[in-house]
Amino acid sequence: MFLLIFSTMEFNELKNASAAEPDRANSNSFTPTEESCAYTVSDVDASESDEVSLDELLLDGRAMKKIELLAAMVGVDSPEPAIVLTEVVRILKVLEKMNE
Repeated sequence: MFLLIFSTMEFNELKNASAAEPDRANSNSFTPTEESCAYTVSDVDASESDEVSLDELLLDGRAMKKIELLAAMVGVDSPEPAIVLTEVVRILKVLEKMNE
C-alpha cells in the first residue's frame, strides 16, 4: 500500500489562489509538487488477518510516530489519535469537494 504525503502549505496556497480567482473556483485540482511528496510502503502485509485492538496498536512505537507525523502535517498540537485523525478526515473531505 502506498501513502501520499502532501504539504498543507500547498493546500493553503491553492485555497487562497482559488479565493482570489472566484471564476476558477469550480476547476480546482490539488496536485502536490514532487518535492513535497513522499511515497512509503506499508509495513503491514495485506494478507495478514490478525486483528489488533486500538490500544495494542498505539502501544507500538511506530504507530505513535506515524500519528505524530500526521499531527505535524495537518497542524494539530495533540498526540491524541482521535483528534489527529479527525483533522486528517476533515482535510481529505475538503480536498474531495475541491476536486468535484
